[in-house]
Amino acid sequence: MIGSTLSHFRITGKLGEGGFGVVYRAEDTNLHRPVALKVLSRSGLERPDTRARFMREARTAAALNHPNICTIYEVDEVDGQPFIAMELIEGQGLDARLAAGEPLPLDELTRIASRIARAMSAAHAAGIVHRDLKPANVMLTADGRVKVLDFGLAKPLSALTEGNVSDQTITAEMTRSGTILGTVAYMSPEQAEGKPVDARSDVFSLGVLLYQMTTGQLPFRGDSSTSTLAKILEADPPPLSVAREGLPADLERIVRRCLEKKPDNRYNDTRDLVAELRNLQTTGETEEVSVAPKKGAKGIWIAAAVVAVLAVAALVVTRPWSTGPGGPAAPAAAAEGDPSIAVLPFHNLSASEDNDYFSAGMTEEIISKLSRIDGLEVASRSSVASYTDPARDVQQIGRDLGVRYLLDGSVRRAGDQVRVSAQLVDGTTGRNVWSEDFEGSMSDIFAMQERTALTIAERLDVQLSPEEQRGLEKRATDNVAAYDAYLRGMDLASQWGSRAGVQAAIEQFQQAINLDPDYAAAMAGRAFVECDMYRNFDNSPDRIARAERLATRAAELDPTMADAPHALAMVAANRYDYARASDLLRKTVELAPKVSRYWDNLSWSLAYETPPKGEESVRAALRALELQPHFPGAYYHLARGYIALGKYDEAKDAFDRMVSQNPDFSARNIGFAQYYLAIGDYDEALVWIERDTARDTALVNWYKAAIHAAAGRPDEALKWLEVALDKEFRDFVNLENSPYFASLRDDPRYEQLLDRYR
Repeated sequence: MIGSTLSHFRITGKLGEGGFGVVYRAEDTNLHRPVALKVLSRSGLERPDTRARFMREARTAAALNHPNICTIYEVDEVDGQPFIAMELIEGQGLDARLAAGEPLPLDELTRIASRIARAMSAAHAAGIVHRDLKPANVMLTADGRVKVLDFGLAKPLSALTEGNVSDQTITAEMTRSGTILGTVAYMSPEQAEGKPVDARSDVFSLGVLLYQMTTGQLPFRGDSSTSTLAKILEADPPPLSVAREGLPADLERIVRRCLEKKPDNRYNDTRDLVAELRNLQTTGETEEVSVAPKKGAKGIWIAAAVVAVLAVAALVVTRPWSTGPGGPAAPAAAAEGDPSIAVLPFHNLSASEDNDYFSAGMTEEIISKLSRIDGLEVASRSSVASYTDPARDVQQIGRDLGVRYLLDGSVRRAGDQVRVSAQLVDGTTGRNVWSEDFEGSMSDIFAMQERTALTIAERLDVQLSPEEQRGLEKRATDNVAAYDAYLRGMDLASQWGSRAGVQAAIEQFQQAINLDPDYAAAMAGRAFVECDMYRNFDNSPDRIARAERLATRAAELDPTMADAPHALAMVAANRYDYARASDLLRKTVELAPKVSRYWDNLSWSLAYETPPKGEESVRAALRALELQPHFPGAYYHLARGYIALGKYDEAKDAFDRMVSQNPDFSARNIGFAQYYLAIGDYDEALVWIERDTARDTALVNWYKAAIHAAAGRPDEALKWLEVALDKEFRDFVNLENSPYFASLRDDPRYEQLLDRYR
């Protein structure tokens, strides 16, 4: 099927197969994103019962919507071929993480277990039991998320018939030494005996995972599947404290309860397990989580490994809630995923409009603090920036942004006194969840910001880890005057335009640094606007060297601040070292994985590398759009990534989406010029680039040169290339390798021109 199209999915490769299913990598040609595509194999298609169960169970699982569960996008059938399109996940399986047989750090294992438990709680609330929870069905993504796989994607099991919800029968095939031991080792006792199962079976399997992550060993392991099953049914595992010293007593108690032989003695409601794991994370007995899995001897992070959401493991989806003895009652409502919130621009109620910068800074600071909380989804600053109307409808905004909660507020400042009013609203009902007024002097502003963020976390029932607690209380500076100058600098920096405006931003950042010489954020801010000055107004080497020194010092002062590597990446990009810029931007998104503009800049840098890294560029742009839908820059760079891959139809569609959603976006002309240049329509490319004469930049003139060179017009190409070089275009790696300039490389004038500017 590779190379064919199923509905609107273009199949590009095979990821795996097993049982009656085959998994392919595919491209969604409507939404322009990679997906995993599960189809029934030929043998599966020949069995009507298999086909019917495949579709029924997939639709059941598609109802699950949780950040720790892999998403099913579509379930359909085309020309007799049923298929399931789902999220394609990049990262490392938990089985690979555990392959070395070493225990995980306590912070990491409690974080992973908590996320798995949240996923199970959401599924159980929807009446779905996983029945095959094991390390191979848990993915750890590159940005630190945990995803549980294989909800609702059934593999045929000989013991399963309509009306019989018992788990797979233990067959002779399973008793041979080494055969599917990975699955058997995580079975509950009731599964091992072929009895009906409910949510508590998943609790047992999670207990096995917890034990293995804590000790590096399985709690029940024999020489064969048969002996392993016997241990599951009859033996007690060695106590955790014997295998590993210094463990929290609560952890051992949690694992012991999960591994009770009788379902009634386990957690009857997975939400109770979620709560206990949260408490374990916040007791201070363990350190805070890392944002990505640690590297081990064998369990090395596989950054580029693409794993289909549907591995070919066995899974049966049932609705297990029963009214008979031993079965828990179904919850009244489905468990929710991580709460989502948008912080709307705070109104400036001060007598002077000069304080707009201060209310904007208040908004940004609260967004920044909330974005550090792992269990909270926060809308980006860019996505909320346009909602400034005092009469705004917060419920409609919630629907527009796809968030549940909205923080609305105002700031009134008079001299040294400040009053901040904040109101948390449930966007689905319009109900006021919390409101409070803070009043004090400017020296109290940091405490007001911290109190607001902490109260929101409390009201939304988000449990903070010790590290997250410290992050919310962390202050970039204690100097109020320095902070005020920093906010003025940020406000000026956001108003792209004149050289005088950029210089004013530089001066405000420098004033903040003068007042607090260790103010890392101010150093990163000045470094960034120094790059802007260098790029647009002053190409002196001292300018970019100063930016590098400032950003380097900022990184030394605060290694956890994403703005420092971000500024260093801009330094590298201004030197046309896109490979280094990409490395620094990867570090940036690792430090701040929820900020769309960082992912967008990573996509941009990857697309400009020589040769371009198209696949990674597309993935980064899609992540930016996931965080901030309708982000014009991300559509622009998504198109660039597709051009690098030779996917011109997809590139054109991305540019069209960019313009339809953002008609006045400044890069529209140069974007379409790139597209028409790539497909060889040079006259149309010139039409578009000539529309960009108002932006007489080095890059615009480079594109004019590239179009003429590709069209075989060397005199015009050299003319515009000289203009670009006069405007400090210095990407000689590009000029030496770009296919657009291939026709000039035998022209002595071309080399002479390049030599003159090197």
